[in-house]
Amino acid sequence: FGEQCEGRIVTWISKQFSSHKTAKIIDLGSGNGHFLLRLAELDFINLTGVDYSGKALELAAKLLGERATLREVDLLKKGETDLAGFD
Repeated sequence: FGEQCEGRIVTWISKQFSSHKTAKIIDLGSGNGHFLLRLAELDFINLTGVDYSGKALELAAKLLGERATLREVDLLKKGETDLAGFD
């Protein structure tokens, strides 16, 4: 998507949830967590990143620390996990 597209999405989320920084946000295919980092920098606190790559999630964990929950999930496998409950 690129940095410009990511910036537009972050801006949109920030406007939509400007008074609801506790919204439960999930990033499917979070990779290294850069998108979640941008949201965390805007004071969003209920962030979850999901990716099938453990290596990518290791990088995300280094980048995000305690600011997001990270889950390794293969979305193509039936019954892999329950991802309900996000805004």
